Amino acid sequence: MVCPDAPTPSPSLAEAVRADALALEAGLTRKLDAINDERLKILEAARAEAQKEIEEIREEAREMRRKLQAASLSTKAIKEIEVSAEMLTDEIESKSPSSSSVKSVPSVDGKKRPIRLGDLVYLSTLNTEGTVMSLTSTEAEVQIGRMRLRAKLDDLQTIEEKKLEVLSPKIPISNLQSPISNTHPSPGLEIDLRGQTVEEGLLNLERYLDSAYLAQLPWVRIIHGKGTGKLRQSVRDFLRASDIVTSHENGAENEGGDGVTVARLAIA
Repeated sequence: MVCPDAPTPSPSLAEAVRADALALEAGLTRKLDAINDERLKILEAARAEAQKEIEEIREEAREMRRKLQAASLSTKAIKEIEVSAEMLTDEIESKSPSSSSVKSVPSVDGKKRPIRLGDLVYLSTLNTEGTVMSLTSTEAEVQIGRMRLRAKLDDLQTIEEKKLEVLSPKIPISNLQSPISNTHPSPGLEIDLRGQTVEEGLLNLERYLDSAYLAQLPWVRIIHGKGTGKLRQSVRDFLRASDIVTSHENGAENEGGDGVTVARLAIA
C-alpha cells in the first residue's frame, strides 16, 4: 500500500514564521545597540571624570613644585637663626632688672610635644599645613592635598605649637648676626629624568645634585621611571659613587616605588 505524502506547511504560514523571526532579530539588534550606546556613555563619563581628577592632581603638583622652588632658605640656616635668636633672648633677660618676674618665651627650638600619627602639622619649608600619615624615628610622611611627601620631624610643628609661636614675642631676624648666610637658591626637592637618555639624565642629575648640596637640602627625590631599568641603574651607580650622597633608597609605593630613588645628601 502506498502511504500518502505528509502534509506541508502552507506558504502563508511559512511567511508568517519568517516575518516573526526577522522582527525578533530586529528587536534584539535594537536592544544591543541601545546597550552599547549606554555603555559608551558610561565609559565616556568615567573617562571625563578621571581626566578631571588627573588635571587636579597635576595642578596640585605644579603648585607644590612652585612652593619648593620658592623655599630658598635651607633647614640648617633656619636652625642657626633660631638658635641665635634664643641666645640673644636669654642674654637680654639675664641683664634685665625684672627678668625674674618675666615668664620664659616659648621657643620652637625647645622641647616639643612628639609628633603623632594623624596630627595636623605646619611644614615650615613650604609654608603650608598637612596631616601626618606615617612616622619613623626621624621623618614623617605628610599628606598635603592629594600629594604626600617626606619631611624631617625637625621641620614640623603641630598647629597648636605654631599658634603659640605666633603669639610669642619675636626678635626681628634683621637684628641677628647669623653665622650662616645661605645665598644658594633651592632647586626643589625633585628632579624628573623620564624620557632622557642615560647621558642626558646623568648630566642633568649632576648639576641638580650640586645645586641641592649647595642649598643644603637634606634629601632629594629623583624620578627616572621603570622602563627597561637602564636609566634607573645608571642613576643609582652615579649616586653610589658621589661624595655628596650619603645613602639612597627606593621611593615609597605611593611615591612611585622602583620608578623613584630618594637620595640623602651630606651637609655642606
